Amino acid sequence: MVVALFPLQVLRYGKRLLSLSRPYLVRVTIDRGALAKDPRVLFQGGLAFAIIVVVEQLVNFAQVYAVQISGARATTDLRAQVFEFLQGRRLAFFDRQPVGRLEVDEIRGVDSGAVIEKLGERGLVEIVSRGEGLGRPLLYGTTPQFLEILGLKDLDELPRLEELSVALRPPAPAEPE
Repeated sequence: MVVALFPLQVLRYGKRLLSLSRPYLVRVTIDRGALAKDPRVLFQGGLAFAIIVVVEQLVNFAQVYAVQISGARATTDLRAQVFEFLQGRRLAFFDRQPVGRLEVDEIRGVDSGAVIEKLGERGLVEIVSRGEGLGRPLLYGTTPQFLEILGLKDLDELPRLEELSVALRPPAPAEPE
């Protein structure tokens, strides 16, 4: 991650350096060209200013492009992590909403507190209400980000457990010819 941020930092500092050089260049051009009435210095100063502006815009474009690429990679990584998580879980949690932690524990067969917390930190589930039972337990539901990451419009598009088991079945070995 540190290596990925290095080019972005170089672009950011390069952009700042270029923007700081413009006022200095204008001052030098005016002092040496306009006050001395030297058109050659004025032309060189104007040309240098134009080059700095063009380079600054190119650096700005590169910075925006780099941020978009790293954002796309992060989204792809998050999507892969979500799919990996879902492949190891029963989908009943996502079919019935809202659902309490104890129901998720029952579905999964293990304590789900840490998993629900991790999904909450990633913005994939959220607390939607409180249950009517003893202690008024928190009820969780999926977020729009969950659906967006999976490329779904609504929860009805989630594959049923039977469909998922067929899709995740390893391919049959090829027969030798």
